[in-house]
Amino acid sequence: SVRKEIQDETDRMTGRNKMISPVPIHLSIYSPN
Repeated sequence: SVRKEIQDETDRMTGRNKMISPVPIHLSIYSPN
């Protein structure tokens, strides 16, 4: 059950990263600099 909690926490962290990370990438692509 401890492993399950760690896996759930990891999925939550990576899920947030997948939601958040595309934004800076798009900003850097479309930035005039």
